[in-house]
Amino acid sequence: MRGYVSGRWKHNYLAGSIFWLKEGTEYEVKLVINDPDGGEATEALSVKTRVYPKLPNLKTAKITEVTPTTRGALKRAVLAAKAGDVILVHAGNYDGNLKILVPITVMAAGDGEVVIEGQNKTDNENVARGIDFKTAGAMIYGLTVKSFPYAIHTSKEADNTSIMRCKITNSHYAIVLKSKENYVADCELIGDNDPAAGSFDGEGIQTYGGYGQVLCHNSFTKFADPISCETPNSDIFGNDIYNTSDDGIETDASGPNLRIFNNRFLTCQHNGISFQPYIGGPVYIVKNQVAGMQENVFKNRYMSAGAIMINNTFLNNTPVSLIMHIYSRNNIFAAWAGPVQYSDKSVLNLGYDLDYDCFLSKMKCSAAEMFEDIEQEKHGILARYEWFFSKDIEIVKPPKLMPIGAMFELKDGSPAIDAGEIIPNISDRFVGKAPDMGAIEKGAPMPLYGPRK
Repeated sequence: MRGYVSGRWKHNYLAGSIFWLKEGTEYEVKLVINDPDGGEATEALSVKTRVYPKLPNLKTAKITEVTPTTRGALKRAVLAAKAGDVILVHAGNYDGNLKILVPITVMAAGDGEVVIEGQNKTDNENVARGIDFKTAGAMIYGLTVKSFPYAIHTSKEADNTSIMRCKITNSHYAIVLKSKENYVADCELIGDNDPAAGSFDGEGIQTYGGYGQVLCHNSFTKFADPISCETPNSDIFGNDIYNTSDDGIETDASGPNLRIFNNRFLTCQHNGISFQPYIGGPVYIVKNQVAGMQENVFKNRYMSAGAIMINNTFLNNTPVSLIMHIYSRNNIFAAWAGPVQYSDKSVLNLGYDLDYDCFLSKMKCSAAEMFEDIEQEKHGILARYEWFFSKDIEIVKPPKLMPIGAMFELKDGSPAIDAGEIIPNISDRFVGKAPDMGAIEKGAPMPLYGPRK
């Protein structure tokens, strides 16, 4: 899929992605391009996947232990540390405004909660930060950062920052990333918004510039937007998002190869996945569960284009509106509020590639008839909701809340079982005769959302 040429991304390119590779592994990749107007090219590449950060070896690292016996003890230890040092922090409360200037590890000692606490005042952003990364390659692990308007912040030079197994609570902006190739994993993030108020302000993780963010297995609640990702070539997976005041995730102003997969989005006061607009393509939306939004499962604004949606479960009590140039396979869409909305007049509708999707509806037409003017969904199906899922979960709109931990597993005999299309590298790991439709493959291990044990 051709990338979007703009003042921001400044490239004319072909962008693609390979899923489910092992970390730190070398692969031989063969790329083949065929132009229907003439011309072709083949190229072989050797590539190596990224290695996720790990804790340093405590047997060989220089360790400084810190206790909360004197005010400012942690701040002094951080400022005195040398590259490669480990600061082991014992249980207790500590002051914030920590500036990490060299690549060190700051981690909880494991003898109780380590709390870095502020006053949640917004009059001075610099003072109001809990931890401020000013260098590349630093890590924090197992800390609680509490009551800061800006809990954790990385400057532009703080690439490869790792934030692991931390708890951030009562903060308006939990994590702001202005650097590239950062890793945020297994964290619990709780904002300071009342979701019912419908605020548009306050973010769980917000990324600016750079590229290559990995945001995985975190849980979010009480933010406006739990994740706002403006960085291309980034992976967002395994996250659990619940009860937010705006959208579940914003791809607004992002770039190519943004991969959003294996996440759960429940009860957002506005929309599930926001395209406002999505700049460039593709964005991969794969194996997500999205349910119970006030407005829609998608926010479709300003002629967004270039989404690849495969094996998702989209359930809502409002009509679905598809963005342009969408590739859709093996998805489950709630269509009981009316037919799926799309443009049937613009030449841009040539970009629709829709098939093998399921639409939950009481309409008497077929899926192909629902899209007959653009000749799509030749193998799509329509089905009744009550025939579909193993648990009877009511799809509600805020201020009502979806059940915490809702899982939309297919019922035995569901027409969506073995009804999907095999898509190499995406849906080719299935149980039975063919892939199921929706985010959960019947008979396969259940997905894990939020922090791993």
